[in-house]
Amino acid sequence: MDLALKSREADQALSESLRLLQLSTLSALKVIVAAIGKFLGKYLARTLIAVVHPALVEARNAPLHSHLHEVLHVIATHIELRQLLSPLAVTCQHALHQYRNLQVRDTLLARS
Repeated sequence: MDLALKSREADQALSESLRLLQLSTLSALKVIVAAIGKFLGKYLARTLIAVVHPALVEARNAPLHSHLHEVLHVIATHIELRQLLSPLAVTCQHALHQYRNLQVRDTLLARS
């Protein structure tokens, strides 16, 4: 068997495993937030930052996007606004920083 074909098959298997892990993690997060969302205040900023990570947001995978929207909906409906304000501000700053880094990277790659 061709080495390039084996490499592509290994990449596809790894990609599928990563997708399944992402879906499972989002499903578990949805259940956790729905069950004990009131007690997650200390972890909300890190949780939101993970949920809006470019690898999830930019993925071209409909089931993943569906799970992502469900998690965000559960966060929005199960956690009080007063608990969300500060973590949302931190998440927005982090997302803007990531966006700027991606723009810089894309500009540098375009110049190469």
